[in-house]
Amino acid sequence: MNALITVSAVEGEPRVLDTDLAAALGMVKVRDIRKLIHRNHAELEGFGGLPCRTANPGPLGGRPGKAFYLNEEQALLVAMFSRTERAKEVRAALVRVFAAWRKGNGQIGAPGGSGSQPGAN
Repeated sequence: MNALITVSAVEGEPRVLDTDLAAALGMVKVRDIRKLIHRNHAELEGFGGLPCRTANPGPLGGRPGKAFYLNEEQALLVAMFSRTERAKEVRAALVRVFAAWRKGNGQIGAPGGSGSQPGAN
């Protein structure tokens, strides 16, 4: 499960891309996780800002959306709110991935880039 969850450095802190979290949770449609994020926006922002970037709609075209980068607390909340069959497993994986990052054992990279050790430039 950890292989499905990648931590990226965004604004100097570890974050998880919403689409990676959606895939780990078993959500078929990306827009489902983004709807969940929008419905719970105020509560999620209580745990920090919600950085987002314009997301490419993909090879079939479509309207660009917003890709959200969630911190540890926000990712755990989204996993709880999702109520998918994989939610329990994903929450445990998130705890392990972020703990490994804090201990310097996790991989972290720029959004969309390859991972590197925390603090390495």
